[in-house]
Amino acid sequence: MSEKEKNFDRSITHYLDLRGTIMPFSLLKISQALRGIEPGESLEVLWSDPDTPADLFKVLPQNAYELVGMDRIEEKDPYFRLMLLKRSVAVCAEEDGRIRDGRFNQTFFVNAAEER
Repeated sequence: MSEKEKNFDRSITHYLDLRGTIMPFSLLKISQALRGIEPGESLEVLWSDPDTPADLFKVLPQNAYELVGMDRIEEKDPYFRLMLLKRSVAVCAEEDGRIRDGRFNQTFFVNAAEER
């Protein structure tokens, strides 16, 4: 375990045990949990489906989290552990007055009358 992971273990603020759940439900719960926590807070997730991380990383915006660690826990029923840290995401103003929200890669107009 890296030093970063050891420090993370001491500062976990949110925890999800999704062992035994189906993948779509796991993806939904992880996504909801990340939306519900503040930047700088951490999330530890336990799950049993080995395909969950690959699908999760396709669904989550890359700039919304930092992957701190991921490992396989060998017990009678092996499972996986994922450690994420929520990042703060800046909202960027575009030259034409629109605002781009980096969390969802969406663009919004400042004035609703300007919408096309």
